[in-house]
Amino acid sequence: MWRREGLIIVACALLVAVGARADESGSAVRWSYGPGGLRFETDTTSMVLRNLAQVRFTQEAPDEGENRGYFDTHRYQVRLDGRWTETWRFGLQLNLADGSEDNRNLLEDAWVQYEWHPLAQLRVGQTKVPFGRQFLMDEGELEFVDVSIATARFAHGRDVGLALRGANSVQTYAYSVGVYNGNGINQDESENDDYLGSASLWFAPLGEVHWTETDRTRPDKAQLQFGVSVITQNQGSEGIEEFRTTTGALEASFRKAGFDAAFEFFTSSAGSVLGLPAIEDDTDGWHAQSSWLFVNGVELAGRYSEILAKDSSLDETELGAALGYHFSDHNHKVQLDWRKLEFETPGASPRIERHEIRAQLQLSF
Repeated sequence: MWRREGLIIVACALLVAVGARADESGSAVRWSYGPGGLRFETDTTSMVLRNLAQVRFTQEAPDEGENRGYFDTHRYQVRLDGRWTETWRFGLQLNLADGSEDNRNLLEDAWVQYEWHPLAQLRVGQTKVPFGRQFLMDEGELEFVDVSIATARFAHGRDVGLALRGANSVQTYAYSVGVYNGNGINQDESENDDYLGSASLWFAPLGEVHWTETDRTRPDKAQLQFGVSVITQNQGSEGIEEFRTTTGALEASFRKAGFDAAFEFFTSSAGSVLGLPAIEDDTDGWHAQSSWLFVNGVELAGRYSEILAKDSSLDETELGAALGYHFSDHNHKVQLDWRKLEFETPGASPRIERHEIRAQLQLSF
């Protein structure tokens, strides 16, 4: 198992090795700066250094209690993506705005990928566990300032492991099959007795679909994508406290000439390995989202999302609308969204209704 310190050391050692290799080859280092970040290249190596900053203001208005507003730096990601020769890729991502007292969440991604064939690429390290569509989007390429409540509830998040992945040359289908620790970000120890398994499959019958919620190219040709994902894991200690959790996702999206629509359905079940009914639990969720991007960079979006628990009193709903303006694709944009959340909290009234207004400035450089 890798500790987070080990991941950082491995990533830094990789960069040193790449630089040393470039020096040994005697090839000159070329660099350039553009909307995608600062790019370094030699004859065998290329690296892109990029920063993503999201500064946000949130105003909360619950139906009970006082209103409150606050500013925060929601994300400040430092990203390094690179390639060595034609077969090796690597990535490193830090989120300087999401550290804790022990900096547990500082390191988000640290991985190396061997690309033996377009249909056979092995990625090792810490990264997002493939599951669903919205979760796999770049955090800077969302129509709302964040993902839906359903995506936040059902996606596993980041983890450490390995995955075999690939796609055909025209990007009409892709897959990922992986094994992970199952403990979450920067964790190497837990009470789990089993690894987490993940499998995903995507189809784009009309041609390649860019992995973004808004495509500034406004494609004239219709784009359509379907996907299915599953993650499963035994959790707890062996025997009476052991239970298996399995979560599945179905997704569909359509895009043409500035219009974008997506739907995802999630279902999760948990039950004792010994069949004890007291541990059984089933939860479903879904979201539907659509948007329209005008030629001048203005974007309008709407979303509805639900989490449907076995106990209906614990259901959660989200209704929202968003307005955005893209100065330069997703690199520089401002976003304003409103959403109404309904949920139940222990010790409070049967249902809580809270309205939120969020304004966000995003800069990528």
